[in-house]
Amino acid sequence: MKIQKMCAFLLACGVIVTSVAACTSGNKPEVTVHAPATSAATEETELTVTEETDVTQTEASETSEAEIIYFEGDRQTYANNFITAFCKYGFSRTNGAGRFNTAEPDIEEILRFVYFITKDNDYSDFRFENYGELTYATIPFDKACEVTGKYFSYLLNEEDCQKFPEPPDKIADMVFGPYYKDGKIWFMAGDGEKYTLFGNADHAVNNSDGTQTIYFTVYQIDMDAYNELDYEGGLDKYYSMTPSEAEADQTITKYGTGTANVSIGQSGEFHLNTYEIEITG
Repeated sequence: MKIQKMCAFLLACGVIVTSVAACTSGNKPEVTVHAPATSAATEETELTVTEETDVTQTEASETSEAEIIYFEGDRQTYANNFITAFCKYGFSRTNGAGRFNTAEPDIEEILRFVYFITKDNDYSDFRFENYGELTYATIPFDKACEVTGKYFSYLLNEEDCQKFPEPPDKIADMVFGPYYKDGKIWFMAGDGEKYTLFGNADHAVNNSDGTQTIYFTVYQIDMDAYNELDYEGGLDKYYSMTPSEAEADQTITKYGTGTANVSIGQSGEFHLNTYEIEITG
């Protein structure tokens, strides 16, 4: 009888233990249910952190891309002179477009630039040749390539130059140029011009592709002031002006604004990619 009671007691205890175990086991699905929720929350948190990181990185990248450069000293003078080399000759406005892109270069515009920059700076590189009734200033193709390579992110192709007609030999057919003949670029020989326009580099922006975009203002020197300048170096004071000095100068008038995208050479020199100007004066 005692044995039976003991067995009954043990059996009852076994049932209780089993029930307790079952109840304990019954809590596990809740943990399992919460685990995915916790995991999802973790993933959500991780995603949020990642997104915030990406946003932060993007903002930092954009800030880096939009880094503004203000020129000083010799660098200001260099930037001014580079921009002036284009705007003083009316570059990109020959055909009224006001825009230039080396990806789709206007070869005529480039050759006109070569002519004016050579005439203004390296006059000795001209060769004056009589052809029929006319006199021409000629530039060897190699020299034209040298000038182009100095100022543009573009290599001049002789095949493109060969598409221009040969120079006419009669006054009745006279057009300024360019022409091509015998490995040379030909232009009508002309008198000296007065270049009263100059560019002033306001600032530049560093771009993510390694280029810079220069924002500039074009000024025109009043003719009275221009005529009083010394022939040698008289324009230097304008070409070295800071933006604030240019704004305050009473002998010049704002003529236009523009942008120039440039590649940077190993020594910090500029090479033009795109150029756009808007006349406001």
